[in-house]
Amino acid sequence: MLDRLRYFNYRNYIQRENIGFIIAGLFGLWVVWNTLFVVLKNNRLQNQIAELSENVALLELENQNLELGITYYQTDDYLELAARDDLLLRAPGENVAIAPKTRDASYNPFPQSNAQNSEDRSNFQQWIDFLLGRS
Repeated sequence: MLDRLRYFNYRNYIQRENIGFIIAGLFGLWVVWNTLFVVLKNNRLQNQIAELSENVALLELENQNLELGITYYQTDDYLELAARDDLLLRAPGENVAIAPKTRDASYNPFPQSNAQNSEDRSNFQQWIDFLLGRS
């Protein structure tokens, strides 16, 4: 077998009759390669078009939302609500009751007694107090 490979002569295969087939085969490979390249490029462009059209649709929805907000802020109902909230105005014959402000989140109805803060005690001492049921 090595003898056959050693004496392989390409001149036997490249003859005038076969040159046309070789050129046609190389041209076919080139066409297939370029076709695949164009198909992949078109696929990428289609994906970009789909993404950009989604972005355009989203921006159009945001634009419509802003336009609706502008028209709402120009209505008499909004102006009346804003005057009531910001300027504390009331309609004629309307009674307004002012409620006390609610407590803020930092309010603690159960203040700690004179116990040491957990920051003052060590971690070990906190565990001992927890296990022994101390506060």
